Amino acid sequence: MFVLAALSAFAQAGRVWVSTPIEIDGEPIRSESCALAMRSDGTWPVIAYNDRGDFRVASLTAAGWVQGPTAGRAEPRPGGISTATSSDGKICFAFSNGSALMLDSSGFSMLPNYVDEPLHYYPYSGPSVAFDGRGMPSILHNQGEPGESLAVARYTGSGWYNDTVGYPDELYHSRSFGLAYDSYGQANVAFGEPEMMFAMKGVLTNNQWEAARMFEMPFHAEQIDMVVGTGDVPWVFYSFPEYLSYATYDRQLQQWVNGTIASVEVKSGFDVACDSGGGIGLAFVDREGMLGFAYNDGVGGWELNMGIARAEIGPYTNVSLAFDREDNPVICYMDEFHNSLCLAYDPITVPEPGTVVILSLGGLLFNRRKK
Repeated sequence: MFVLAALSAFAQAGRVWVSTPIEIDGEPIRSESCALAMRSDGTWPVIAYNDRGDFRVASLTAAGWVQGPTAGRAEPRPGGISTATSSDGKICFAFSNGSALMLDSSGFSMLPNYVDEPLHYYPYSGPSVAFDGRGMPSILHNQGEPGESLAVARYTGSGWYNDTVGYPDELYHSRSFGLAYDSYGQANVAFGEPEMMFAMKGVLTNNQWEAARMFEMPFHAEQIDMVVGTGDVPWVFYSFPEYLSYATYDRQLQQWVNGTIASVEVKSGFDVACDSGGGIGLAFVDREGMLGFAYNDGVGGWELNMGIARAEIGPYTNVSLAFDREDNPVICYMDEFHNSLCLAYDPITVPEPGTVVILSLGGLLFNRRKK
């Protein structure tokens, strides 16, 4: 039986944050949904977004932001976008219209649709993509309309195999969910309906789904995301009802340990990512519309950055977080002041050659300041 314990610790951090708009041919990009990844060398950002009803991607180059391929229509439902990066530097974007797009050393390529029909998604929700132990993408999504059951679509190299989450007599669906893989290549899934649940499938479960309640007290979380950190420890993040919280599994206690990162109402979707050392980062927008960032190295408490920039808030608005090759955070979000998607980052810690390009495009000059 999983048991609920509680803890909370954070400290205000001293990073220097800068925001610069993302523009293509001098035109700003407006989008409720966004997803951010870094190319294989960890220096060049790549984004996916919703442009006037079309899902698109764009890459930062020495010449500025360059438009990439279109991934189909986003309408009538804005839905969401998810991204993941493999250990060998491949990037996969998953879109709520059922399309998926890969970026590797040879460039962009469209994968077959992981579902035949566009999916129904609620505010802040969308597909969740992760790379498995074979270096192949998997996408967690709701099957059916408005969502009959959760399924993991696993890419075989030529098509997708949909693996329904649950048991023959008990299937699950959820408004929000997250997918991650551990070092055994097992699928780790967190979702919020009918209550907060955690499921796993792989070598330690005889290749069968095993699901259990995370907490003794049932409740519904509006937003959920997850990663697997150092030591294959799952970290599940959620908002309920106005607190940005997390749960991580303590193997010694054999229970879920629950904590609160920030006592603020999260108004837009948040995003979580791991750095190369297993540290956990989280980007979010509070109820005042301010962009925030939290970081935990897995040993101490939470380092908290509040008021990084003012973000635009909407029912489907989200943010996206990625770490560069120096393990410094870069956040993509919709900026209220610039009326455009922007990147928030430390101009010193975003490495070359990306730093020079971003700074020159943003017209920003800063003195060096260490973290």
